Amino acid sequence: MNSFDQNYDDDASLTETERSQLQSLDARRDDKVSQLASLIAKELGLSEEEAREEAWDAIDQWEEEPKPTTPMQRLLHELYEIDLEIMNIRDCAIEREIRTDPQGSEGARQGNEAERAP
Repeated sequence: MNSFDQNYDDDASLTETERSQLQSLDARRDDKVSQLASLIAKELGLSEEEAREEAWDAIDQWEEEPKPTTPMQRLLHELYEIDLEIMNIRDCAIEREIRTDPQGSEGARQGNEAERAP
């Protein structure tokens, strides 16, 4: 499962393009998390599980730096940028849903299910 544990197929507010973009970003994000965990394991001599926990702690604590200089800072910066892209796509989908569906997400969900029906 991707790091966001998100099944975008169930989100009626997303277009097919947005779903595809989010799935691609999640895959990129998971790759960066794995790279970060490997770097941490190597530098600190931790197990894979311990390094992954440390990676998530580092991600949670990361604040964008002007010019990342270390390998860890570069990976954290790349993860930060991916997260921004994910949030931007999801925010646009939510805003679009609010503007176009006065009944809320339930109406959009029903409409989307009707589109999928054979």
